[in-house]
Amino acid sequence: MKRFTETDKWKDAWFLDLSPEEKCIWMYLTDECDPAGVIEPCARILTALVGGDVDFDSFLQKAGAERIARLGCGKLWLAKFCDFQYPNGVSAKAKFHSKVRESVRKHALPIPIECPSNTHSIPKGNPFNGAQVKVEVEDKVEVKDSPSWKRLSKAEQARTKAPLEAVSESMRRIGALFNRRESTAWTVAEVLVWESTDPAPEEIDLICRFYELKDKQGDGPNLWKSDLTTLLNQWVQQLDRARSELAKRQPGTFEDPNGATRRGL
Repeated sequence: MKRFTETDKWKDAWFLDLSPEEKCIWMYLTDECDPAGVIEPCARILTALVGGDVDFDSFLQKAGAERIARLGCGKLWLAKFCDFQYPNGVSAKAKFHSKVRESVRKHALPIPIECPSNTHSIPKGNPFNGAQVKVEVEDKVEVKDSPSWKRLSKAEQARTKAPLEAVSESMRRIGALFNRRESTAWTVAEVLVWESTDPAPEEIDLICRFYELKDKQGDGPNLWKSDLTTLLNQWVQQLDRARSELAKRQPGTFEDPNGATRRGL
């Protein structure tokens, strides 16, 4: 099997700091891993390479999770392998990528499978820091680390489900306004909008009080948003409306010394 090799590794300070034995281990991993960068190291081969016992745990610490991640099945994944070998992405149709796609599905790797019309590129590096993740390629992807989400296209963000641990108690309170259960996952797009809005606790309380009026007094004028994303995208406007409506409908229970919110998105 032929594959690309990084000739500049001999100028890489990390690689140069490795012992001769550790350099052999790294080259063994990059040569013997499967087309997606997954490998289950063979102790006999490693012992033969270094001529004695291998302190593999020490080598993994030097490599770091950004280079080598341990999967839930016990195998290792070279996190930057696909990024290097397939700079234009892993094709959903190309026959020569069939083994890559097979390994991605088998090991639940966070590697996007590119449709011919999709120009989104593979995220750089390993956004999961060695954590095991569940991925349903070409459909929905569960990801762990929000910085990696921003590399997804808008369409992918909208259909990608964030893990439940990414949803805070404050987020659940706002989600409940739209009849969302605590077990309902948010999309990556919704989580990113929430992070961008960064609502303060008192603002969340205010919005919750405002939306309670919807249940008690009927829909009335078009004061409330019908979906979560719209509410988050118009957070400041909704805060202003909440102050105004609460002051009118619950006189004496709400004070707004500033008259309007000063926060920006």
